[in-house]
Amino acid sequence: MGTHTQGDLLTKIFVMKSGIVLANARVATKGAILCEDALFCTNAVSKYAAQTMNFVQLGSLEADVIIQLLTQHPAMLALLRVSRIKYRMEVEVKSYAAAIKIIRLEVNEQR
Repeated sequence: MGTHTQGDLLTKIFVMKSGIVLANARVATKGAILCEDALFCTNAVSKYAAQTMNFVQLGSLEADVIIQLLTQHPAMLALLRVSRIKYRMEVEVKSYAAAIKIIRLEVNEQR
């Protein structure tokens, strides 16, 4: 069984051809796309670990190559840019929400 460790540098996205992978608290099977964060951030680091549960066949695509191809299709590149902004906003909102939750727990413990 293979593993992908939290904190690994993401340079590729993977498309599952067959098998079962546990990743990001979800089960991924045929057709699933893994490590898509590589498209949204340069020097993206994996936020989760992945574990294969059986024999898995994956296809991989270099994120840089996908972005280079998209430069030939400006409308799609614009969609990717919008998706990047939405992704970064989601990451920030989740970070702030987690921080607020921790602060509230600490305040409640002090009471």
